[in-house]
Parts: sequence; C-alpha cells; structure tokens
Amino acid sequence: MIPYIVKDIQHFCNVSVNKCTKIKSHVIPYYDLTFVLKGELTYLANGKTYLLQKDDAILLPPGTLRERLEGTEKVEYGSFNFQVFSDDALPRENFLKNVITRDIRNLLSLFSQRHLSPAYHSKEKLCNLLNYILFEIVDSVAMGSN
Repeated sequence: MIPYIVKDIQHFCNVSVNKCTKIKSHVIPYYDLTFVLKGELTYLANGKTYLLQKDDAILLPPGTLRERLEGTEKVEYGSFNFQVFSDDALPRENFLKNVITRDIRNLLSLFSQRHLSPAYHSKEKLCNLLNYILFEIVDSVAMGSN
C-alpha cells in the first residue's frame, strides 16, 4: 500500500474567471498541480511551453522555473501548491493530457475557497482530497500507458 502523498498544502484555488492573470517567472519551492476544467491556460516551465485545455493538467516539481501567461478568454481551473512526504508515487510527466476524470470533477465540486478556514479541519480535508485526486491521476496515467 502506498502511504499518503501530501504532507502540506500552501495554496488551493478552484475558480472561474473571464481571463486569468499572469504569474511572473519564478522558481517554485513546492509542487504545483494545475488543471483546466473549461477554456485554456498557457504555462512556461523551465523554458518549455505547455497549453492546457479542458481536462488537461500540469504537475510541476519544486525547483521548476514557472510562468503563466495572461489569458484572453474565460477559464475554469483549479490549482494546488503542496509539499509531499515522498514523490515516488507521482507521475514523472509534467504535462498530463486528458487526465481529469469525472471523479476528479466531482471531488473538486465538494470543496471551494469558502471552505478554507482554520476551523472544521479544512486543511486536513483538503489534504485528503488532494491525495485522492493524485491517486486518481496516477491510476489514469498508468491505465493510459497500459
């Protein structure tokens, strides 16, 4: 049995915006999992361009030079910045095409920004939610390669 992956979460968002804002180029000290539910996002990671469209995700490890370009259209996306106990279970690919399943969408609908508070074990719930999402992604990648 694989133990929990997520050690801590620094940031979570699940948003719908008319256009996303730019994230300036910087080296990230955490894992970044970002996925698109509708629309598209463009990331630069270590000099490589990634265009994320519906159901795509990007998983960037600590030490990545990351930038997000300003969007031009409405987009729905989610993002987690987190630390792990061990990265042994995580996919090695940065770009994960069509990896967002119906189960992941349903999980994301359960948790929103309003749930983030020091009360009600929200951080613990969010860590468990992200663990489930990561295991779904690992399974999806494994099934796709088989």
